[in-house]
Amino acid sequence: MSKNQETKLIDSLNSLPELQHLHAGCINITETDIGLRLPIALIQDKVHSLVSTDNTTPAFNIKQDIPTFQALKTPHPKVKNIIAIASGKGGVGKSTVTYFLAHALQKMGAKCGVLDADIYGPSQALLFDIDENPQMQGKQFMPFIRQGIQVMSIGVLANSNKALMWRGPMISQALMQLYQQTLWEDLDYLLVDLPPGTGDISLTLLQKIPVTASILVSNPHPLAEMDVKRCQYLFQTLCAPILTTVMNMEAPSQLRLSTENPFNLPFDQKFRDQNPIAHPEFLQLAHVITSRLCHLPIYQPNPFDQFQVDRERS
Repeated sequence: MSKNQETKLIDSLNSLPELQHLHAGCINITETDIGLRLPIALIQDKVHSLVSTDNTTPAFNIKQDIPTFQALKTPHPKVKNIIAIASGKGGVGKSTVTYFLAHALQKMGAKCGVLDADIYGPSQALLFDIDENPQMQGKQFMPFIRQGIQVMSIGVLANSNKALMWRGPMISQALMQLYQQTLWEDLDYLLVDLPPGTGDISLTLLQKIPVTASILVSNPHPLAEMDVKRCQYLFQTLCAPILTTVMNMEAPSQLRLSTENPFNLPFDQKFRDQNPIAHPEFLQLAHVITSRLCHLPIYQPNPFDQFQVDRERS
């Protein structure tokens, strides 16, 4: 396919509302295939129809081809991309955003997992209706499977009705244990629900785990805006690209935060429900972040990768 044909193809695909953020980095074209580097299960037929009716484009197979994007650490062998979801202040809806975003990604055809690392208030066990201890395979945890999503929560390690009175080293060790000793199964995206603020968990995650990118969650209140800017500074300093800042419970006419590429979520009663529904707003958010991930370079393995993984696990 020539460069001119590729440009026309991208323009055609951008005509689909779901792919309005598509760019050249989202497409991998070979002699026989057009691979989209983002989940396309909901729109594969539309894409195939669009390409088939374009007389300037040769016949290609359309397939989903989600790569591992570049991170500062060696990737987990079973997790392609890790997305940290953080907030400067608690109570802004970070865990709810994580929950619904996971369902949206899964609905779009991605293999998605959630790691609940919010030591101060692990909510994913409640949201995903987990009230049991994880099964073990040797010394490793089997993730819970809910609606096709793989879930592990730091809340299953302690009584959910009691505060986890752990000091910094214990918290960091628990996070690494859940990350390394959970038998994740070939995930495209692992969403990590972080505790609010910029403490031990966030630092451990960014310094020891191959975080691909991050999403910040805030709400329109000035105090939440002030705190999320501190969180933004942490992620920028430690080189974790910020895909977007989700302004939760936001009126359409308001946009207080000056963060680049914000995404507004309206204040809506339906988001209080725990029903595992891929709401249109979260499907749109999922399309935005997966297309923005494609701006990142693709990870290139080297012969020392497996050695480093084995050393970190030992």
